[in-house]
Amino acid sequence: MQPCCVFGSCILRFCVCVNWSSSEKIDGINMEMDASLVYERQVHGKVKQRVFLGSKKAAENETTLRALGITAVVNAAPSQVAPQLTERAYLEVDLYDSPIYKDGKVFFDPRIRQGFDSTIIFIDEVFSKGETGSVLVHCAGGISRSASLVLAWLVASCGMSLKAAWEHVLSVRPIIGPNAGFIFALMDLEKELTGKTTIKKPLSMHQRGIITLKDEEISKQ
Repeated sequence: MQPCCVFGSCILRFCVCVNWSSSEKIDGINMEMDASLVYERQVHGKVKQRVFLGSKKAAENETTLRALGITAVVNAAPSQVAPQLTERAYLEVDLYDSPIYKDGKVFFDPRIRQGFDSTIIFIDEVFSKGETGSVLVHCAGGISRSASLVLAWLVASCGMSLKAAWEHVLSVRPIIGPNAGFIFALMDLEKELTGKTTIKKPLSMHQRGIITLKDEEISKQ
C-alpha cells in the first residue's frame, strides 16, 4: 500500500492495491461480498485503524467481526439488520433508501445529510484517541446506503474528492452502486466543503453508481 498523503505524524494510507476477487476468502471471509477494506491509517507507524464496507452477512457473523478486529459498527439498515448486542461502539443510521422524484426532477431526502454527519462524527470519534480499532460500515448488501456513508466520510474527513473516493472504493468493492438520491446528497456535501463537484448529476431516478467529471470539466468550475 502506498501512502497518499501525510498529516503531521499521521500517515494516511488508502488500500488502492487491494482488490479481492469474489471467490477469494481470508479466514473464511468473502472479502468482496461480505466486507471490503476501504481505508487504513497508521499512527507513528504502530497503531492501525481501518474502515471496512460490508453487508448484513458480515455484520451478523461474530466470527467475521472478530477476525477483522471490528471495534465499532455503523448500521445503515436498522430495519433490515438487527443490532448485535456486544461491547462494540454502535451507531444506527436509518437512511431513506429511495430518491425523491417530483416534477420531473430527482431530489434527496435532507435526512440523508444528517446520516452523513452522524457517521462522520462517529468514525472520527472512534479514531480520535489514536488507538487500534476497525469500523464496519454496513447495510443489507453493502452496495448503496453503507457505500454512500463511506464515501461521505472519505470526502469530509480524509480530504478526498468525491471522484477520487468513488474510484477508490469501487476498485476494492466493485459491487457498490449508490442510488440517485444518495448521489445528489454526496454532490451537495462536496460542493459545501470544496465549492465544486467532481461528479455528474444523476441522469435519472433509476441511476445506480456515479459518473465522474473529466479533469478539464472540474477545472472550469
